[in-house]
Amino acid sequence: MASILDALIPRGEGHLPGRKTIGTGALFTPPQMTRAAYLRAARANGRAGGLAVAITVLAGWALSLYASLFSRAVADGPLALRLMAVASTTWFHTALFITGHEAMHGLVSPGYPRINHAIGWFCTRAFAHLDYKTLLHAHWAHHRCPAQAGKDPDFHNGTHRGVIPWFATFMLGYMRVSQLAWMGASCALLAALTSPVRVLVGWVLPLLASSVQLFFFGTYLPHRDPDLASGKPYADRHRARSEYGWSSQFHLLSCLNFGLHHEHHTMPYIPWWRLHTVRFDKVGAPPEVASQ
Repeated sequence: MASILDALIPRGEGHLPGRKTIGTGALFTPPQMTRAAYLRAARANGRAGGLAVAITVLAGWALSLYASLFSRAVADGPLALRLMAVASTTWFHTALFITGHEAMHGLVSPGYPRINHAIGWFCTRAFAHLDYKTLLHAHWAHHRCPAQAGKDPDFHNGTHRGVIPWFATFMLGYMRVSQLAWMGASCALLAALTSPVRVLVGWVLPLLASSVQLFFFGTYLPHRDPDLASGKPYADRHRARSEYGWSSQFHLLSCLNFGLHHEHHTMPYIPWWRLHTVRFDKVGAPPEVASQ
C-alpha cells in the first residue's frame, strides 16, 4: 500500500508546475509593491478586527463540527436538519482554510507575527493536516506569478486545463503520505468516539465539498484561461477576475468574498471580510488598475 501511495503522491517537490519555486522566494512580496510597503499596509488594514474574526470563525467551526459529529439532536433529527448541519460544517471548513490563508497574508494578527502564524498553522492542520509552511511559500509564489504555468504552483500545467483535471492535479500536488496517514488516524479516532457513518457524513463529506468550493470559486473561476471564460480576458498583470454579477451575500456564502479575486490580487493586504467594501464595480479601481 505504501508503495502505491508513494507512486501517486510525490515527496519533496511535487509534480505541479511551479512547485520548485516553493521555499525559494521571499514572503509578503506582491509584484506591485515592496515587502516593506506590503507589511505596512497589512498592519494598517488587518489590525482592527483580524484576530476577532479569526476567533469567531474558529468557534463557529468547532461548534458546527461538534454538532455534525456528536449532537444527538442532529443525528436523530429530520433530514432537513442533517443537511443544514452538513452545509454549515462545509462553510465553516471553507472559512477555516480562508483564515489560514489570511494568516499567510499576515492579516490575522499583524502586530504579533508568532500569534498570526500559529493560528495559520492550526487552521491548515485542522482543515486537512496540511503543511502551513509549504502553503505559505506556495501562496506567495502564486501571488508573484499568478496564472503562469511553470511559475504559479496553483495553476494548471498547460495540459490539465479543465476544471476536473486541474482540480485533480491541484489536489495531488499538495498531498503527502504523512498527511494521509494523519487523516486516516483522525478518521479512526473520530469513528471510535462516534460512528463511521457520522464521520463520513459529518466530517469527510464537508471536507471534500469545502475543497471543491475553495478550488472552484477561489482558483478555477478567477484564474482560468480566457478561452474557458467565454473569452473574457484577464483584467491586467494580476491575471485574475472578479464576479461582479454576484451579490455581496452570494460572495460571502460561496467562498467568503474570494469571487472578488481581482480585488484580492490588486490589494492583497485587504482582509477577506472587507473585500466587498472595495469592489471595483462599486467604488472604482485604484490608480494602478484604472491606468491599465
